[in-house]
Amino acid sequence: MPAQVTGDLERSPDSRRRIGDLLVSHGLLTGDQLAAALVAQDESDPAHRHRLGQIVVEKGYLTEHQLAQALADLLGLELADLAGRDLELGFVRMLPRQVAERNRMLVIGRSGPDGHAIKVAAADPTNVVALDDVRLYTGATALVVVVCTESQIREHLARAWSLVDNEAELALVADDDTATSDDAELATLADQAPTVRL
Repeated sequence: MPAQVTGDLERSPDSRRRIGDLLVSHGLLTGDQLAAALVAQDESDPAHRHRLGQIVVEKGYLTEHQLAQALADLLGLELADLAGRDLELGFVRMLPRQVAERNRMLVIGRSGPDGHAIKVAAADPTNVVALDDVRLYTGATALVVVVCTESQIREHLARAWSLVDNEAELALVADDDTATSDDAELATLADQAPTVRL
């Protein structure tokens, strides 16, 4: 069962080391690979700083799935596989698209006996600021966080928001058709109106 997150997760400087140490202890990374990833992280642009997990995947040391499994193990969270799963658009759209994409999080449902907790799939469940954003936009007081790969989150967000874009385009086309028929109707009526000569 997924753990409830109450906002006590803190992103301390040691947390990246802990994640790295976990990857090494599971035999997923060597000490040298961890050191190289930490150096790359420290050398990255502070404005666009990458998380250690992202760097490890970019360098090809781990797959996304291996990283997600390690994060789930470290934090005692469930690993969610969203491949081929249809999600309710109402849940996915609870977060604005930009917020969901920036934070790499996806609302996937409700949880708990009373259904008041929001269930969130996260590529980085240690991102406390992102979890606070989810609470802010959804109004949830409790979150149930599950770990998911970033690519699955991106895929579901793209699918959910492309449907919205398609609906908006269809509405615009329908409005254009209505406006065109209204214009033609007005022109016909103008031609049929009686002419008054003075």
